[in-house]
Amino acid sequence: MVLEPEKLEDCDKSEFLLLLLSNDKLIENKRVTGEFHFINIDRVSAKSVKNCVFEQAVDFQTETTEKLIFSQCSFKSRVSIKTGNVIDSLAFVNSEFDNNVSIHGVSGGWINFHKCTIHGSVEFNTIVDTCIQTNNSEFRKGFKLSSFEGDCHPKQLMFISSKVMGLFVVDYFAKLHHLSSEGSQFESVVIPGAIDECFLAGKESQRVEKLSLDNKHHEGKTVLSKLSIGRLTMSGFRGENHNLQIQDCIITNEWLMNNAAPQDFQAINLDLSSPSCKVVFDKSFLTDCIFSNMKWPPNKQLHSNISGKEQHLALREVYRELKHSSIRNSNHIDALAFYKNEMKAYRASGVKGVNDWLLMQIGYLSNNYGQNFFWPIWWLLGIHFILFWILVGKFDYLDFQIFVSDGSFDAFKEQLGHYLYFLNPVHKTPTDFSGSMLTLDFLMRLSSGFFIYHIIRASRKFAKV
Repeated sequence: MVLEPEKLEDCDKSEFLLLLLSNDKLIENKRVTGEFHFINIDRVSAKSVKNCVFEQAVDFQTETTEKLIFSQCSFKSRVSIKTGNVIDSLAFVNSEFDNNVSIHGVSGGWINFHKCTIHGSVEFNTIVDTCIQTNNSEFRKGFKLSSFEGDCHPKQLMFISSKVMGLFVVDYFAKLHHLSSEGSQFESVVIPGAIDECFLAGKESQRVEKLSLDNKHHEGKTVLSKLSIGRLTMSGFRGENHNLQIQDCIITNEWLMNNAAPQDFQAINLDLSSPSCKVVFDKSFLTDCIFSNMKWPPNKQLHSNISGKEQHLALREVYRELKHSSIRNSNHIDALAFYKNEMKAYRASGVKGVNDWLLMQIGYLSNNYGQNFFWPIWWLLGIHFILFWILVGKFDYLDFQIFVSDGSFDAFKEQLGHYLYFLNPVHKTPTDFSGSMLTLDFLMRLSSGFFIYHIIRASRKFAKV
């Protein structure tokens, strides 16, 4: 803001009121002393207020305002504005507000903050069919759309290269047709209200510490793009009318989606790979969602805020739905990882029945539910070595020597050949086997066949699920 204090003339509130009611198009270079109350005025014609300082509180109320522009002005105390029917616009250009700003009871027209700095909070209340736009402005203590005094139905709210510190809120009963941001910064965003179209877009992963979307009665399109979000909370997105898209974003701390069942939800190029990122999808239906080019947390590991055994059951359901969503979108690699985590959650939930419990343990220990190629190899070689050791040690089969005494390579090859011969599950049974030796031979065949099957199963990890 560029004020020219040397040009200011002292003006009491009565004199300034007369200037507003006059036919002059420009009011400039005034220092208004005392609290300024401009109440119950029928109509204010188009005015431009330039290079003025308001020392005390400003209370401005009129039924109809044609066009009112405050340029290079300084407001030292609180500002309350009620302009009634705005025919053209209410604009603040290159101005500074030291305290809170309340704009209410506005219908139609435009409200614009251009290159302004507001050190207090800004609240819009009972705004109907009005377009609100901020350009290169800074809001130091938050920005709120409220319906406390009546309906709040702005037509548009646009942030262009602006910065909102503190909390940006569209409260629960407010209704907004279009919300967009371009190159703007937000510290914390809470949107429980109804928005037909919501576009929050930054430049090169613009940081938003907290973003909360709670649109139980929202039936429009929501797009989050190029944002770095600390904590994203989403709830109430249910039904086919919710077009929700998150693209080219990073979530660093937590993504919490509760009680949601969006049927038109897309997450594209979403980065959740931060070690501190916690992903929670409690009580949400995700089968119809599309996750494309995702960077999930390490090992696709998700969390739940539900306590006790119900936590594992909730996670099992989430993994199952993400697996189904991945298969539906031909992403078989992610589907395998979610299947593995689904089985782990099922095992941790306390499997009922000895048969199911035993199968779950075998599936995990043998090859981690088809995910690990090396586990069954180590099991095969290890168990076969123990059984073969018993065969050649206890029964002194073929005078076999475990340790090659003469150290010759030919002796080593001969003994290794016997070990590998019995490793083959379809080898010919020696004619001199009887009794316990036949039992050992059967166990070697059984273990070899079992673990060879699991080796083959794991080798097909990237085949179609």
